[in-house]
Amino acid sequence: MGTERKRKVSLFDVVDETSVSAKLGRAGINGAAAAAAANPSINRWNGRPYSARYLEILEKRRTLPVWQQKDEFLRVLRDNQTLILVGETG
Repeated sequence: MGTERKRKVSLFDVVDETSVSAKLGRAGINGAAAAAAANPSINRWNGRPYSARYLEILEKRRTLPVWQQKDEFLRVLRDNQTLILVGETG
């Protein structure tokens, strides 16, 4: 067994690189973390480029109707202790 640890990562954190760079700028963070956040082709968690497969999946996600409501979901989650989302597949 290796020493690598798995991390649970929110889809919104990984996908929304523009908000990350804005947060880093407001917090005054610079260096490699800011550079990775500013470059959406670099995974900010491991510093490696995203795979072509990941970028293909991301492009498809952005066309889904729920993508348009992402900001609303995040706002409601921030403003409330509990959030229950119900959705249909397909």
